Amino acid sequence: MQTSDISVTNSHPAYELSVLAKATPDMVRLHPFPHVVIENALDPALFAALSATFPESGIFLDGNEPGNNKYFWLRGHRAVQEPNVHQLWKEFVKFHTSNEFFQDVLRVFEDAIVAEYPALAPRSMSTAMRFVDGPRDVSLDCIPVYCSPVIREETSSRGPHLDREVSLYGGLLYMRLPADDSKGGDFVVHTSSPDIAAAEYDSGNHLLAGSIGDFDTIKYKANTLVFFINTARSIHSVTPRSKTLHPRLHVSILGEVGKPLFSIRKPVAGTGQTNAWYGNR
Repeated sequence: MQTSDISVTNSHPAYELSVLAKATPDMVRLHPFPHVVIENALDPALFAALSATFPESGIFLDGNEPGNNKYFWLRGHRAVQEPNVHQLWKEFVKFHTSNEFFQDVLRVFEDAIVAEYPALAPRSMSTAMRFVDGPRDVSLDCIPVYCSPVIREETSSRGPHLDREVSLYGGLLYMRLPADDSKGGDFVVHTSSPDIAAAEYDSGNHLLAGSIGDFDTIKYKANTLVFFINTARSIHSVTPRSKTLHPRLHVSILGEVGKPLFSIRKPVAGTGQTNAWYGNR
């Protein structure tokens, strides 16, 4: 559904666009890795406007078959240029790829970032939109995400995994449709054993072998935010979704640095062996 009478500039100052507007440093849970969970993260009127103007499925699919429970991303640099993306979404993406938003991340998470990565000086780091403005200390992205309906058996779109080693932070804002009566699609925060550094992962950072547990399950609920600092302990997953004709919708917000923040063991192509892997995907 698209509407044309919703104004970001007239109704919502820039700071209200922030998914972290309601977050404070004392809300950060440090175990098992630094994260916050916020229900009703955005102003209800703003969220309703974003939900009503979420990009149409055809923009994500771009002529491809939807498949079964399959991810499609509308990366920020494309979203702001796409004629059929509503202006409200363009402003939302622009804000969450701005230095102003990065400073909001530091307002909430600076202590946790410095504790995890003492060598970083986050207040002095320059930022830019990923894939657009050239190299900076931190490349920012805000990505509407469409996960296609589950038309076969109940499946999970992501098992236990880590985000990319260059990712400093990650956030998910759930955009669940009002009519979506499916079960599952929840975000699971995992605990890990002290020897997790020796765990093995596949090329997509999915855990192959290692001892983990379930710490918390955040329901796939509209206007719920999960935001975390990415570490070698930041293992998370998505619970299986029941068969449904409804897509799973959310916004992925991330910041990536130029070099890996940690290393993990991955297969070396063609050898069947594992080694630390530092590449950009």
